[in-house]
Amino acid sequence: MNRLCTVLTLAIVAVLCGCNLQTTRPDQTAGSADIKDLATTQQRAKLAYDAGNWPNAEVHYLKLAQALPLDAEPWFRLGNVYTRMERPADAVNAYREALIRNPKSTRTWHNLGIVQLRQATRTFVQLQEHASEDDPLGQRARYVVEAMTRIMEEGFGVTDAQNE
Repeated sequence: MNRLCTVLTLAIVAVLCGCNLQTTRPDQTAGSADIKDLATTQQRAKLAYDAGNWPNAEVHYLKLAQALPLDAEPWFRLGNVYTRMERPADAVNAYREALIRNPKSTRTWHNLGIVQLRQATRTFVQLQEHASEDDPLGQRARYVVEAMTRIMEEGFGVTDAQNE
């Protein structure tokens, strides 16, 4: 009997939730102001991004990421912004957030890989600086840095393209 009461109560609650009718026009709701604010923020973010105003783009894309928690695009753009601001750790974190939301985004995987390759190359450069001339690991680091430099010079870089 207790179970039946619980099931009936849940059914009534579900029906009542479905009956919540909107009596105001969409342009009179609080949500429409939010949509306009989001559109304005998105436009400002794009303008700042396109102009290379990275600090301003960061502010607007952070707002978008907070307002649109399931959208990968603000996180992807933040990753690019942080890359251009030479903040690789933040870029990696932003790209990972984008991938949580869209794990099939090849452009995000690509940019994450590029940033991580740059980080690894910097690590091997530091290894070279601390290794003696006859240290085999220093010699290996030199080889890795030369190889990575060649790869990066062949046009591998962070991409902004929508379909890459």
